[in-house]
Amino acid sequence: MRTPIHVTCKDGSKELAAALKDKSLANAHIRIRAVLAVTMGQRVADIATAFSIEQRTIRNWVYRYNLCGLAGLQDRRGGKRKCRLSTAQQDALKRRIEAGPLPDDGVCSLRGLDIQRILLQRFGVSYSLPGVYYLLHNKLGMSYLKPRPLHHKADVEGQEAFKKTSVRQWSKSDESTRPSVLRSGLKMKAGLGNKGH
Repeated sequence: MRTPIHVTCKDGSKELAAALKDKSLANAHIRIRAVLAVTMGQRVADIATAFSIEQRTIRNWVYRYNLCGLAGLQDRRGGKRKCRLSTAQQDALKRRIEAGPLPDDGVCSLRGLDIQRILLQRFGVSYSLPGVYYLLHNKLGMSYLKPRPLHHKADVEGQEAFKKTSVRQWSKSDESTRPSVLRSGLKMKAGLGNKGH
């Protein structure tokens, strides 16, 4: 059986209850609520079930709270990712992406792999593919979903002319090919009935 765990901080329940109202600690509310439940005498197993968290995690939170107080319950991760590109480099990358693929790129649409290569060649910075997508979305404000790409040899004017003429032809042919009377069913020839007579 595991050793029972307790909050050793005097007036811990008052401090934790007050911390729940502090908006600057919003990212730690689950931790605070779990440790507060321990101070109220609830079993760690019950708290773990209620919060869908491992018992060991709750025990670690209580230990950190006993050791460091509320500071021990705050998110220890670094927060937002620090961009490896300067603001000027981010602007240059955005302009490069908006300009579209160059003949040297050898593609008709820039993909994440292509942007990864551009980052390495032009800025000397190596990004993972998820890192490229994070950079596009969160730093450059760009979507990494693109419409159907346009091939560099495509004749845009010819395509537009085709769309205009094909619509007219379709509307003309639509009227002439409609049957005047809708018919359903098949005609039967005489004598195709049951031959068992």
